[in-house]
Amino acid sequence: MPPGIGDFDGSVQPPPGGGILPGGDGGTTAPDGGSVIANASNPAYLVASGTSLYYTNFGTGTVSTVPLAGGTPVDLATGLDSPWALTVQNGVVYFTLARANGSGGVFSVPTSGGSVAPVQDSVTGTYGIASDGSNLFWTIDSDTSGVGG
Repeated sequence: MPPGIGDFDGSVQPPPGGGILPGGDGGTTAPDGGSVIANASNPAYLVASGTSLYYTNFGTGTVSTVPLAGGTPVDLATGLDSPWALTVQNGVVYFTLARANGSGGVFSVPTSGGSVAPVQDSVTGTYGIASDGSNLFWTIDSDTSGVGG
């Protein structure tokens, strides 16, 4: 699994145990003097929206949020199998479950937390997801790869 936080070339890795760092690429402090704003077990992807940072925790099976200024992380969804990419649109976090086999797909949870709802269930290999503010787009990595929406 590629690092979710760090340089694209992989030269800078997250701090031990994982973490999310404002204004830098990983480590315990940023060049501008910032610090880790949340610890995470294998964070996969993250997106900033408004004053919050949303991220998937591949290692613990959660979708979480933390204020961009730092603070206590809040799990919006728990007990997930392989949460991967995410996007935020109109007060809802949309995320993919990237199971190599079995029932993955695209799911949603309100930015305030609550029940997880399927958007496109029972799809193997859903990884990337994006939003243009009105529509959702996601990738499917399987024998018949493509982009859905």
